[in-house]
Amino acid sequence: MLSDESDLKQLPILAVDDEEANLLLVRRVLERAGYCSLTTTSDPLQVPRIVEEIAPRLALLDLHMPGVDGFELMEMLNEFGGSGDGVPILVLTADITDDAKRRALSLGARDFLTKPIDHVELTLRVRNVLHVQQLQERLLAQNLNLEDEVAARTQDLDRARLEVLDRLALWPLERDDRRRARPAARSGAQDRTRGAVARHRQGGDLRRDPAEARTTEHRGVRVRQAAYDDRRRDPRRQQQRAAADG
Repeated sequence: MLSDESDLKQLPILAVDDEEANLLLVRRVLERAGYCSLTTTSDPLQVPRIVEEIAPRLALLDLHMPGVDGFELMEMLNEFGGSGDGVPILVLTADITDDAKRRALSLGARDFLTKPIDHVELTLRVRNVLHVQQLQERLLAQNLNLEDEVAARTQDLDRARLEVLDRLALWPLERDDRRRARPAARSGAQDRTRGAVARHRQGGDLRRDPAEARTTEHRGVRVRQAAYDDRRRDPRRQQQRAAADG
């Protein structure tokens, strides 16, 4: 909450009144309350330029001014930013008639403050309007982020759908390749079976081909030769052969 209060007091505020005394009072009250980005002008014709420069988040307007009155300025501020919401407006006026209030509300006024200005009421109403504006801006930012996330998810779904369609399109080709591969596999298996039967008829092992059988036979000969050599090297057998020769 303290962080929000500090953020609010950094937001730019514009005050417009043809009486300099009112502007000095507004500046003194708001600066004492901690608001540090306040711009004031007593010339309504300067408002378009100032708005472009500082992009105010709140405008304090007097309704009755010579040349351009507050109602005309409200219409201009409603168009600022192009979002349709415009700049929030807090009306400062001594005109408390119902017609003035209804006209101001119809032009988008957020709140009213009657003259002479009450210091506490001014700070509270400024804070409330800025707080509502800040919440609306945060909600707008969240909506934009949500739209971006939805767009990204939609793109992912579109890519996945295209991948499925590609696989479905390739499936008949893969099926034909498998069908063509089956006769070749069966032919290889038949050749191996005929070879085994032929070896069996020739007296060989049905389970092994001749090369494997020869390898096994040679291995057995080497094992028997190694066992015979071990027996000849046994000392006891050598003594027995020496006694038999004596």
